[in-house]
Amino acid sequence: MTLNDLPELEKALATAIHKLNQAPVAWLLGGSCCLLLQGVELGKPPRDIDIYADAGGFSRCMRRWPFWQQTLPGWIRKGYILPF
Repeated sequence: MTLNDLPELEKALATAIHKLNQAPVAWLLGGSCCLLLQGVELGKPPRDIDIYADAGGFSRCMRRWPFWQQTLPGWIRKGYILPF
């Protein structure tokens, strides 16, 4: 399975990247999407997009796109996970 096999995920990820790069926010991709892009064989497709940002970046994201949700516990290694 590659990102090309998952057009809805590819579109959502492209949208997220575009929005984050407009912010501008220092961020990184984590979780199963990150593994997928690195060619790791997954047993099932990713169900969300995990984006990590520092506290300042998180605040900018929440102001700009309040519909993004913070998951619990939320604070992970001085960053947040933002599932779409």
